[in-house]
Order: sequence, then C-alpha cells, then structure tokens
Amino acid sequence: MEGWLKWYNNDFQAALELFQTVYKYRLENLDKNENHPDIAECYNALGITYMKLNDKKTGIEYGHKSLDLMRRIFGENHIKVATQEYNLGWTYDVDQ
Repeated sequence: MEGWLKWYNNDFQAALELFQTVYKYRLENLDKNENHPDIAECYNALGITYMKLNDKKTGIEYGHKSLDLMRRIFGENHIKVATQEYNLGWTYDVDQ
C-alpha cells in the first residue's frame, strides 16, 4: 500500500524500492511459488513504475511477465487479464 502512495505522489524511485521489497517478501512467504496472483500483481507494479522512471524496456518485460502469469492463473477471460492487457498497452503507448 505504501508503494502506491509513493507512486501516486510521483515518488517513483521510492515506490520502486517498496515494490521490490514487497515482491521479495511475497516470494519468500509463498514458498518461492511464482505462480501466484500476488506475484503477478508485483510484476505489474514494477512494470508501470519502471515506465514512470523512463525504463520502457524493463517496464515492458515486467508487464509481459505479469500478463503471462495472469493468463496461466485465471485464463483468457478474466478481468485481471483484461486489466493487465490494458496496462501493457499503455506501456507501448507512452511517449508516442
């Protein structure tokens, strides 16, 4: 939650650090199971934050990781998959 507060206040570097910490924490507490919705959410947060930090390549990589994981977990016809498709589309549209 604190990461999103930083993000919405345009403190993207602080948000990135918090999102990375949350990712590591969740991964440890999920017994290193990366096939979990919480991990997909972390990838999404990391991806859009890297975009805000002008690292489009890394942002897109995390966006694809999130989308691929969401599809494996939820299938194609789920709102979380649609939301991630939107977010990934936004990353391709930035600065165009």
